[in-house]
Amino acid sequence: TGGAASGTADPAPQVQQPEDRTEEQSSYEVEDYQDGSDPNGIWPVSNFYDSKGNLVKHVEDFSNADYKQIGNGVTLHYNFTGFDESQHGLNKVNLTTAIQEAQNLNEGNSKLEPKKDNTYCNYATQDILKTVASASVNSSGLVITGMANSMTREFANSPMLNPATKDKALAAAASGGLALFWYNNTNLPPPNHGHVGTLSVGENVSKGEVANIGSNNGFLPIGPGKGTVFTHQPILDKVKYYTLSPSVSPKNAPQYIPIGKFTINQQ
Repeated sequence: TGGAASGTADPAPQVQQPEDRTEEQSSYEVEDYQDGSDPNGIWPVSNFYDSKGNLVKHVEDFSNADYKQIGNGVTLHYNFTGFDESQHGLNKVNLTTAIQEAQNLNEGNSKLEPKKDNTYCNYATQDILKTVASASVNSSGLVITGMANSMTREFANSPMLNPATKDKALAAAASGGLALFWYNNTNLPPPNHGHVGTLSVGENVSKGEVANIGSNNGFLPIGPGKGTVFTHQPILDKVKYYTLSPSVSPKNAPQYIPIGKFTINQQ
């Protein structure tokens, strides 16, 4: 994401200047891009494509990252495919963008809609973990499979996830990082499965705290109360939260990035 859980910050880019520009002029134009402005209207974007290669969405985040949908049905997800250097942006994944669009893909996937006693929170969460794993390093083993209750046990044992309070998890997600929640339902037998999911990131935060897939799909408040993920406070009190370990960082590649007449050496 470039968010709170995206790892150690990279060294500051080194700027190579042409002889006809001053230090003041050069640093001003480079900083225009780095602080989020787009003076020339050519801001690079992360591109998201469907399985046939058709563009689904551009996200202006100054990254050259490309993603393509793979899988089908409940396993449909985005997979990072590389960097499009023709955009002259950063060869570095923005994990916030990756998580955001993975959540949006889930919300639009009709195969994840609840059916009778079947809900698909486990698949939806796995789909997001697959996207993050494809776009990050030190993330081998991040994709946890199984039913919701079994996934909760794996969350607790994963070295790539750190336990967090509800407030810290919400803050991490609001900053663009991956944050997960789980509820281990001990009121078995089925269909009383547990519940797992991710907290909203990026543009999804304003839609609801949780990118929920389950008995009710959508961006919802976490609870308690009517229209939330966990309507009853006693259940909400049992929910556990995890954030992505800083050891998991976005994929990147060395590059030279031309901006106007300047070249940024990204190492």
